[in-house]
Amino acid sequence: MKTLTYAIIFILCMNMATWMLSNIDVPWGVGFNTSITPEEVIERYNLNQTASGWTGEEGEVFFGYIYTGIRLLMNSVITIFVGFPYMLQSMGAPYWIWAPLYAIWCFLGILWFIELITGREIMG
Repeated sequence: MKTLTYAIIFILCMNMATWMLSNIDVPWGVGFNTSITPEEVIERYNLNQTASGWTGEEGEVFFGYIYTGIRLLMNSVITIFVGFPYMLQSMGAPYWIWAPLYAIWCFLGILWFIELITGREIMG
């Protein structure tokens, strides 16, 4: 279980790094060298202006919150389990690159779950 646990920890670290990049709104493939100047940051995030209103889902407020919460939860679960291949797919990488990574990520996750439940070592 030790080898597979290390592999799962590595995959989770890659997925969480992908999650962090997507949450700080770094465009895919651009990196941290963006063309935003400090003046644009001050204009966009002006602390003297009031915040805008709710821009969530339309419809009843109660069901909009439920739908938005479920969507947020599902996006987080997807990012935790297959964040790196999902990022490659979003960047427009060829199918033959990200599809096998989805399969490998899911296969290792299933093996790790089986090892965790049964207590047996499948991989050395």
